Amino acid sequence: MESNRRSFLKHTASLMGIAMLNPSLKGLANVSKNIQGLADTSNLTIYQSNDVDLSFNTSIYHMIKKELNEQETKGILVDAGNLFRLEQLNQETLQLINSIGYHAVALSANYLKLGVQPFLNLAKAFNFSFVNCNYILKEEGWNEAVLPYVILHTKDLKIGITGVAENSFNSSIRVENPYKAATRMAKKLKTEDKCDLVICLSQLGMDKKKPNSKDLALKSESIDFVLSTTQGQKLHYPLILKNKKEQEVILTQGGMGGELVCKNNIGYDQEKNRNVFSQEFIMPTKSFASSTEIFSKVKQLQIV
Repeated sequence: MESNRRSFLKHTASLMGIAMLNPSLKGLANVSKNIQGLADTSNLTIYQSNDVDLSFNTSIYHMIKKELNEQETKGILVDAGNLFRLEQLNQETLQLINSIGYHAVALSANYLKLGVQPFLNLAKAFNFSFVNCNYILKEEGWNEAVLPYVILHTKDLKIGITGVAENSFNSSIRVENPYKAATRMAKKLKTEDKCDLVICLSQLGMDKKKPNSKDLALKSESIDFVLSTTQGQKLHYPLILKNKKEQEVILTQGGMGGELVCKNNIGYDQEKNRNVFSQEFIMPTKSFASSTEIFSKVKQLQIV
């Protein structure tokens, strides 16, 4: 027990040291910001990663960055949950994650397993916003570190992004029903903020025995996309679902461990109505696929 406590304190101190070396580059101004370079008003691309923490090699962050930089289509980049493991984080890894260029990242329950304050100290070191609307906490600094939503602006589109997470390890956090919280926030983004598109980043995963991303989509209102982690079930293609108001909701996943980044392509008409959707995968881990059999299977997923 004493050994575990020493290990806990040592790692907590290490994370605090990382935060001190990286002054925060974000704040409340990040609630709404312009995305430069997205001038095509008829199309939008959303790049999605999830469960990158399942990779045993931290060079995956460099590979994701390299693969995204090689894409001809610019877009918004989000993570649906489990982007990193606390045990992996050091100064070099944190800088790699920051260099990728995420616009929003889902808060994940495992980020809080060392405690709320260590996470708040760590959050200052990242240059993106953590989003979550179903964790309720009155800790000082929480509302600056974790935003209930962000709004991104392209040339003509207004995109609202919120997020939900599974039950927390921390008893000081009150966890609201994720379906109700996500719908409440989505309604605000659609009606009050007049967002053209609402995305929910869902760390819930796909385990049918507990709150999950598929049920979130089915029971939601005003959400256009649910971007999910893979816990419980891996999807090889997007699910086109109907919410309780019979409106279309699209559910997508990337691959585990950063093996596949999901590329969602959306087309709009002149009235900003979504009229085209397609999905493909890009493969940052292709250099790991030394087996031609493994490589061919992953390539098949890319063209589903």
